[in-house]
Amino acid sequence: MLELAKFDDGQIAQLLGHKANEAAVQQVMGNPQLLDLARRPVMVDLILEALPDIEAGKPVDMARVYLYAVTRKMKTDIKSERTFTSLADKLYFLCELSWEMLSTDQMSLN
Repeated sequence: MLELAKFDDGQIAQLLGHKANEAAVQQVMGNPQLLDLARRPVMVDLILEALPDIEAGKPVDMARVYLYAVTRKMKTDIKSERTFTSLADKLYFLCELSWEMLSTDQMSLN
């Protein structure tokens, strides 16, 4: 098992600065929920994937950032024909999986 140290504000700004424009960096840095999410190194990619929706003014919280990022990823996979199922089928599966994980209190899977 590996535990990564959380990013500090400077590291977050530096990392985002390499992947996003200054306005997007400031938007993330100015939002406590996004900043908290960005402290986790593996979650920065989710924020970057969700940036178009965030910049469009859609509501922002951890669940919605995940939804925006996953939806964009699934649409990309469908468009590039990397998958044969529909977006609705994928979202249904993820909702069922999430519910099962929450209701059984098992927050990991193989």
